[in-house]
Amino acid sequence: MYLSTFKTLTATTIPINQLVANHRISSSEAKVFQRLMGLSQVARDENSNHDLFLNALILNMLDEFPIPTDKVKYILLAHTADYISPMSVNILNYIIKKYNFTHAKYFSTSIYKCAGIFYLIHLSNALIKTIENDEYILLLTVDFAFTPILQSIPGSTVLGDSASLVLLSKMKSDHKIIDIIYDVDERFSMGVNESKENNLLFQSIYIQKLSSIIKKIIIKNSLNLFQIKIIFPHNVNTLSWKQVAKFLSISVDKIFLENVPRYAHCFGSDPWINLQTGLMKGLVKPGDYYLLVTVGLGATFSVVLMYSHPLRQSEPRT
Repeated sequence: MYLSTFKTLTATTIPINQLVANHRISSSEAKVFQRLMGLSQVARDENSNHDLFLNALILNMLDEFPIPTDKVKYILLAHTADYISPMSVNILNYIIKKYNFTHAKYFSTSIYKCAGIFYLIHLSNALIKTIENDEYILLLTVDFAFTPILQSIPGSTVLGDSASLVLLSKMKSDHKIIDIIYDVDERFSMGVNESKENNLLFQSIYIQKLSSIIKKIIIKNSLNLFQIKIIFPHNVNTLSWKQVAKFLSISVDKIFLENVPRYAHCFGSDPWINLQTGLMKGLVKPGDYYLLVTVGLGATFSVVLMYSHPLRQSEPRT
């Protein structure tokens, strides 16, 4: 399964201190986020919404990567908030009609929270077998921090507005999805409503659990950590990733943390935002293996193993 193209969109960034001025977080919380968690700014746009971001991404895709819309066979949407539109409004139904994706089967999910789009990649591994070589699976994720519970995770991070689009197919392209693993720990199924005791337990096992799933996918595919060029993680904070690097005995430079202070945690879009920045900076070369890693409240730990495919100029993309 190959990554035909992908797009990301983030809101304009504002300083963390502006959240204090707007009474979104306290000054003491801001200091923790800035001094301990490595946060500086957050992507927020109170004048935009889920519809506008998704439409912008799809228009961008169709402009830069024009495909017959009847060749899109599945459209799958992941979001963290339980509801991202009024109960009577079906965002995907609207998109299907507007862009004439009339041959596509579609559904949305919020079960795996910020790891939702990774679950959709796992699901696509099965769906890809049902489509032809010139057909596509379109994955979408979008979230806005439009309620207090979505705006911050106390002591951990603040959340930003973002959306991502991922187009998958059987056709060879520059980036191949080798494998995906996700591990749901049902002990933390209450998410933001967990008890204080369970939150402490989650914090105590978090680094080990996240590190173990990274090791698991590498061992499963007969690789080692030294063969992984770079890890594109979620942007919750820098502190936890420094601890993961120490646990794995790797340099923290192997984990791409540049966007953590720039955007903060943009829900399920984080790894794609980081991948986009990393590719623009030339951090992935043909022949490189790399990882996308994220965690969703609930709790889902997930990692995708990718390979930068060294296509020869004479090699067909089929």
